[in-house]
Amino acid sequence: ESNGGSMSVFDSHAPQSFDVWPNPADDELWIRNESSSREELQILNIQGNTVKKQWVNSGKSKLEIDQLPSGTYILKLACKTSKLIVR
Repeated sequence: ESNGGSMSVFDSHAPQSFDVWPNPADDELWIRNESSSREELQILNIQGNTVKKQWVNSGKSKLEIDQLPSGTYILKLACKTSKLIVR
């Protein structure tokens, strides 16, 4: 079933040091980086290719996701990861 570009995020077994919401999302995604430093967020497709990069500061940041096609993605912030589904 398709929700027209909505996105769901599922946590992996990696240590939780960032939060992502809403779940599901349509055009934008919010990231809370619990690290005390600025870190690079990467979105990778299922083949492992980076499809988007953005630096996020400590605290809350917004990421535009409306250009991502439906599919499964991996969010990677420094060495922490979460699984991302775009429907």
